[in-house]
Amino acid sequence: VFDNRTIADVVAEFNRYNTRKLIVADRKAAQTRIAGTFRADNIEAFANTAHRVLGLKVEKRGADIAIAN
Repeated sequence: VFDNRTIADVVAEFNRYNTRKLIVADRKAAQTRIAGTFRADNIEAFANTAHRVLGLKVEKRGADIAIAN
């Protein structure tokens, strides 16, 4: 559960629990704030929400997922 947390904070939390990693590709995306409830093992759902709700770009990089502004 995240309440007004930065994408950088949320990504760090997800990366603690998953072998597949989220990457924050730029500073503006890192500082974007989000609130919501996400399963710790479902980084795809989080990435999709960041894209659909916040308008951030989401790109697969090998096994990992990059999030950018």
